[in-house]
Amino acid sequence: MEKPAARGPSPHRKAERALRSKLNRKDKPPPPLPEKWLQEPATWPRRKSKDLLEMREHLPALAAKISAVLSTRPEVFITHPAELRILRAISEDELRKFAADRGWCIVRRLGGRQIEFYNNASVRTEP
Repeated sequence: MEKPAARGPSPHRKAERALRSKLNRKDKPPPPLPEKWLQEPATWPRRKSKDLLEMREHLPALAAKISAVLSTRPEVFITHPAELRILRAISEDELRKFAADRGWCIVRRLGGRQIEFYNNASVRTEP
């Protein structure tokens, strides 16, 4: 026995139950999968080096944004897909060096879907 919802069935569900015998339609078959989904992941197209170079062009702007946020807050969370794409375009070592050169710590969270930057307290910046 199905437990009733707190507010009752939706209007769509009510209409479906009332008209089920009158409509008598066959279910549609699911649409075919795109061909690229049927391929193995190893054969999917990869980013070209030109795309990676274009991503590096945006790195200074992202650094300025991170710096502006870290000047007023203790941490900044990078979760926007476009910003994550820029940071994924560089290697892990380059990313750590990028953060260390600016006096930041970096932490990857949520399986790479979030990158956190912190001010590194052990690095003292000279005025």
